[in-house]
Amino acid sequence: MKILGLVITIISLFLFNSCKSNSSPTDSGGIGGPGGGGGSSVTFTITQGPGNNGGIIMYATPSVAVFITNVNVSVANVNPPFNKDYPGDGTTVYPASQPAAINEFTGVASGQKWVFVFTGNLGSKTGTAFSATSNYTVP
Repeated sequence: MKILGLVITIISLFLFNSCKSNSSPTDSGGIGGPGGGGGSSVTFTITQGPGNNGGIIMYATPSVAVFITNVNVSVANVNPPFNKDYPGDGTTVYPASQPAAINEFTGVASGQKWVFVFTGNLGSKTGTAFSATSNYTVP
């Protein structure tokens, strides 16, 4: 029973830490999901920065090199709820630890809870398929 309590505490601390919110473009939040077969995985760290047209640019930083086929972006706590797919460009492999712009968004407000669902392949267009989800709360 003590082990179960310890595991739940560790998971709770991990989730709490991964959902932090700071206004600096280098601070981030989010957790990634498991990768495709073979026990491999990828996580994406979400950050934000000022946009070129008065909005906010959302960035994703993968933990390993990835080929992204699609990013679904949703925000449930806005009216009307936002949900849109952003397809990959079909050629780019995004290197590990390098931020990649997802898109510029307007109407971004503190407290919004964003969900990013990434699908693609690890390392190359023909690598192992993955799907990963990252959560981000706007500071």
